[in-house]
Amino acid sequence: QHRIDGDGRAVQHLVERRPAPHVGPAEVAGDHAYVTRLLHHAVVDARRLALGKHLRERARVAARAEGGAQRLERAVELRPDYPDAHFNLALAYLTDGNFERGWAEFEWGWKNGERGEAPAFAKPVWLGEEPLAGKTILLHHEQGYGDLIQFARYARLATERGAKVLLASLPRLAEVMKAIEGVSQVFTTGDPLPPFDLHCPVMSLPLAFGTRLDTIPAWPRYIHSDPALVRQWEARLGPKTKPRVGIVW
Repeated sequence: QHRIDGDGRAVQHLVERRPAPHVGPAEVAGDHAYVTRLLHHAVVDARRLALGKHLRERARVAARAEGGAQRLERAVELRPDYPDAHFNLALAYLTDGNFERGWAEFEWGWKNGERGEAPAFAKPVWLGEEPLAGKTILLHHEQGYGDLIQFARYARLATERGAKVLLASLPRLAEVMKAIEGVSQVFTTGDPLPPFDLHCPVMSLPLAFGTRLDTIPAWPRYIHSDPALVRQWEARLGPKTKPRVGIVW
């Protein structure tokens, strides 16, 4: 019974897991209007689509396009339990600078796999509802290096609210994380964790602290180089006589 204007036949084929004769992967991948119309009506879950991979990638692009948030709001209105629509709406809001709504919708990433599996700690997750004074909180990585480096800055805010901050780091960033302001102890894969009261994934910290565009933590510096390594590299590179460019792949 699901129809979308002129694309009803294509949608029916997708729902029935049969390829539509007039819609191929290349067409779906290149047609933003087709993707946004699907999201607008929220007729199918991406996991049920024969062309789901292409749709989800193009949907993320469409979420950042002009009018993407409005289409996705309509999708959520029609399917309130549709994780992909919520998550793409988060991307649209964040792109527009609407942090209050964007970070809240970003939590749907636990339901569609975009943020991996939700952590299975016995202690409750902290999203800003209760005071931190006198508590020990575990902040833990959830995705890649860049995300951890970016959001570890919030450790200082947690400390300023009276918490003791433990940080579960990716192994290769452990030494860097030890220099983050506000972090009391750093742990990595396989390390036993001491007792803690609350935990929070690092990419949920902007939501927990109610971050807006005008309240992004932006200290001049929150990561510090190990003085011993600085001296080591100074000796290795020799006197500086011209600008240096470091390239990492």
